[in-house]
Amino acid sequence: SVYVSDKFIYLTVFIGLNLLQSAFTKWCPAIWIFKKIGLK
Repeated sequence: SVYVSDKFIYLTVFIGLNLLQSAFTKWCPAIWIFKKIGLK
C-alpha cells in the first residue's frame, strides 16, 4: 500500500474484519458474492 496508495490499508482492514467476523458467525460475505456469480 505504501507504493501504490494509502487507501489500500482500508481494503486490508476491511478484509481482516470480514475474516474475523466469519470466524465467529460461520458466514462470509465473499461466499454470497461467489454464489451470485455462479461459483461454487
